[in-house]
Amino acid sequence: MRYTGDYNGDGKDDIVTFTHTASADVYVGVSNGSSFGGGQKWHDYFGLPGETTF
Repeated sequence: MRYTGDYNGDGKDDIVTFTHTASADVYVGVSNGSSFGGGQKWHDYFGLPGETTF
């Protein structure tokens, strides 16, 4: 599941993805205003399978 929002506080919308697998990783692709960087893992074990993320 992918969501957009300003996740690093720079005023630009970024992309966040929750894997919803047993590893429950969270990846974020930050924006520079014209493109998105490659997804970097920001969190382990968040958004387990079956949980709803907002």
